[in-house]
Amino acid sequence: MSLKFENIQREKVQAWAEKLIPQVHVDNLREKYQAFGRDYPLTKLFLLIFAVFATVPTLCFLFFAALVTVFIFCGAFCIGLTIWLSVIGMAGFALFAALVVAIIATCVVFFWMSLVVVVTKLYKAYAIYACTTCHTHLAKHEDLMSKAFQGRHGRAFLFGSVENISLGPKEDRLLITGLHSVKDIRCNVCAQVVGWKYVFAFEEAQKYKEGKYIVERAMITKENQWDEA
Repeated sequence: MSLKFENIQREKVQAWAEKLIPQVHVDNLREKYQAFGRDYPLTKLFLLIFAVFATVPTLCFLFFAALVTVFIFCGAFCIGLTIWLSVIGMAGFALFAALVVAIIATCVVFFWMSLVVVVTKLYKAYAIYACTTCHTHLAKHEDLMSKAFQGRHGRAFLFGSVENISLGPKEDRLLITGLHSVKDIRCNVCAQVVGWKYVFAFEEAQKYKEGKYIVERAMITKENQWDEA
């Protein structure tokens, strides 16, 4: 009995809510508007004319408001510029303009200088060192560690790695910086001795050279892979 009573109460509440808050659908409104237009055509025409004439003044008002805003902004800018010129004078304005031009010119110059630096670095990054006899690629520019070394024939470069070479037998050799165990390196193509590899350094201060390569400047030439493309 209590369950039936609750259902009856729920149905009464739903009916009361539907009467209090009517369900309005767009389709019903559209049908009612079309029926109203069929029943009262003159009234519908009057409403359309009123809507058009009400929209046009609104648009005109918005356009006028925007125009007035632009005029006020331009007027305020011109007045402010006039007051500023009267305070600092034409000489001050010319100085300010020259300062602005100088800043812009400086930015342009720094931009082109940085661009030149980047292009130069990219160009050098593709530089290679080749054998002077057969032009076989031996080392890359990015593997160059130092140019302040001496070889059998004068100046020499220190590289972290080289390629297209063969190693000779290990031997102990007394160099300017002390006693080292080294292996001569030869070009794979022409078999020319171009330098040596540090295998072992007897002095603690020279340990950083182990595994590095000395290539004599007289035996290599600097080229660029971009020139070959």
